[in-house]
Amino acid sequence: MPVAVGVDLGSTHCNIGVWHQGRPEVIANHHGLRSTPTMVAFTDSEVLVGEAALSQMPKNVANTVTGFKWMVGQNHDQMEPHIKAMLESSPFRCSVDSKGEARVTVQHKGEEKVVGAETLCRYLFEHLKDIAEAFAGEPVGRCVISVPAGFSPEQREALRTVGKQAGLPFSLVVSDSVAAAIAYGLDRPDHEMVGTSRDGGEFKPKRIMVVVDWGGGGVEATVLKRTDGVLSIVGKASDASVGGGVFTERLVAFCAKDFKRRTGGLDIFESKRSVLKVTRACEEAVRTLSASAQADVYIEAAHEGCDMNVKISRTRFEDLCFDLYKAAGGVISKALAEAGMATDAVDTVLLAGGITQMPKVNSSVKATFPAGTHFGAGLFPDEAVAIGATTQAFLLQEHGSFVAPGAPPLPVAVRTCPASLGVRCGGSGGNAAEDAAVAIISKGCILPAQGNTTVNLGGGGGGGPATEAYLEVVEIGQAEGGGGAQTARLLGTLAFDEAAVPADGSAEVEVKVGFTLRSEGVLKVEAVTPGGVVEGACHRPTTGQRLVSACEPRWGGGGGSYPCSLVLPT
Repeated sequence: MPVAVGVDLGSTHCNIGVWHQGRPEVIANHHGLRSTPTMVAFTDSEVLVGEAALSQMPKNVANTVTGFKWMVGQNHDQMEPHIKAMLESSPFRCSVDSKGEARVTVQHKGEEKVVGAETLCRYLFEHLKDIAEAFAGEPVGRCVISVPAGFSPEQREALRTVGKQAGLPFSLVVSDSVAAAIAYGLDRPDHEMVGTSRDGGEFKPKRIMVVVDWGGGGVEATVLKRTDGVLSIVGKASDASVGGGVFTERLVAFCAKDFKRRTGGLDIFESKRSVLKVTRACEEAVRTLSASAQADVYIEAAHEGCDMNVKISRTRFEDLCFDLYKAAGGVISKALAEAGMATDAVDTVLLAGGITQMPKVNSSVKATFPAGTHFGAGLFPDEAVAIGATTQAFLLQEHGSFVAPGAPPLPVAVRTCPASLGVRCGGSGGNAAEDAAVAIISKGCILPAQGNTTVNLGGGGGGGPATEAYLEVVEIGQAEGGGGAQTARLLGTLAFDEAAVPADGSAEVEVKVGFTLRSEGVLKVEAVTPGGVVEGACHRPTTGQRLVSACEPRWGGGGGSYPCSLVLPT
């Protein structure tokens, strides 16, 4: 029988879970480790993935690729500044092709090879598929992958496509925070929830929850609201500048300084290979300090034949990173501000990601909330996301939904519209730069959502210059400073043929516009005119470009529709 699988695609490591003997279980890879490095290496003879790629990295750093999950499904100019900086400073060679997509150049089997992020992800997914099938002895069935909440629909769709190519057909791509919430028991009745409140008292049924996910890619806080069995995301914020690697870098710098003092001036930063060896040892030391009061960083022949032997206490390490611990509080405050809430409105806090295992991080997050706030417990934070994704995969495989037949109503994770969506008129009879936008779907609506409105195009008087009439599909926001002023970010344009709306403005035409926003964030727009049928496919615009139909019009009687598909950032 096919096995249900959940994948937590982390920035530095990924976890894979399977539904085994009636429960979700995070499984070990071929090396006996429960997390697999998100890493692909190219050698003269083969492609190595995961732990095998990590073990050979010091001697093949230029051909070992990391961080590629952030490259999937977006052009280089769409990437966040910290992602661009990471790629520019990486030891492997990264470039941008004619389409604006980031590519990596490596040496493989004696030849230069250019690979994209999708290819790198496919290698990783194939490796994870092998791990799952080797453990279960069965083929993979339904599969759910989790990604940061900030991943765009384009990135999610790209991962679905790559997963299908690798034999991991992702039925659903969910946010890490939602998967973590499911893992902690939000798919069970309140009395089955586990954890303690800050004051040790009994906690109340949960209505407002905050998930703090701090891992290799940074810290992310998501506010979830539970109403009538529905779990919706009402606020989120993140800070990618304080990923797990930053903590490691602080310890590397400390060890390098100590090594330089003890060896009379030897500098490990003169050798990339030495830096990599020290970095790997410091990563292990950081994990050790989460559970122990002291860790040793010992490396034989760390640099120029000299050994490194540094002892670091948890207290000293916390002093090195004191400013980083404040990041969680800032991100939580931003997420709550977006949701329009204060900390005393939060009933439950859930922790996910390896960094939250640090005692100082744990205590700093708890200090952000008042006494009586319930904190989830009973799971390893760095495995919570994979467990939640696996649970969702099982429910989809067994029942086709997140709820078993005959079971009492349970919370269902849903998505909400991140901003109001609407239209404004342009061209004949309208000025898109001046006209106010009309909202069709409001911010915060639970997805899927539908809405419609009627606008008038044309009628501005004949004899003027022939200008095509069009509607702009926009994301509506509020301008800074208040006062009711609107902002409108262009998502796409519906341009009308003169037969549908006279370009010279000689006649006013009533246009009925309907929006359908699907759960995965894809917006479908249909504009119906009294004239003939005009159909065409409009595709996602690049910055500053308009969407127009590339299809020839088809004429018919009775009315016309002009559909287009847009992909929204969520």
